[in-house]
Amino acid sequence: MQHDNASTGPEGIQYGQYVWEPTTVGKIDFLEMLSGSAKRGQSASMQGLRVGAPIDLRTGSDLLTSEGRRKAMEVIERQQPKITHMAPVCGPWSQSQNINEPADTYRKRKKYLPMVEFCAGVALYQIEHGRYFIIENPATSKIWFTKCFHNAFLPSMP
Repeated sequence: MQHDNASTGPEGIQYGQYVWEPTTVGKIDFLEMLSGSAKRGQSASMQGLRVGAPIDLRTGSDLLTSEGRRKAMEVIERQQPKITHMAPVCGPWSQSQNINEPADTYRKRKKYLPMVEFCAGVALYQIEHGRYFIIENPATSKIWFTKCFHNAFLPSMP
């Protein structure tokens, strides 16, 4: 029997057949936020890492709300993930927005900005605690030029 490599994990394990349970107590190796299908968490679990419960709309966490961000931060503080993977919505900052009315693009970006600011804050928190983060967005995304990313990651000029 042949398997599609895209759906096959280590040692031929099929993603669709690999069942994993997130770790909800104690320190974890990996936490996926804004995860969509949570394939990264599943892959990390398949490699033997302790993986936290995905934080995403699909799991009942809305990072556009202050309550959702507060709960997510509680998880990060309590479980101290070694690596936090974040994939904030990229559409409002994508190249395709260049064809839209500027006011429409502004409204979209304003809606998702609290999520982006939260991701920048989580990244700084991880750095301050000697841990790691990944923020997923295209290289051409204008998300990298938001004030929160510049303030967080670019050294201040004298």
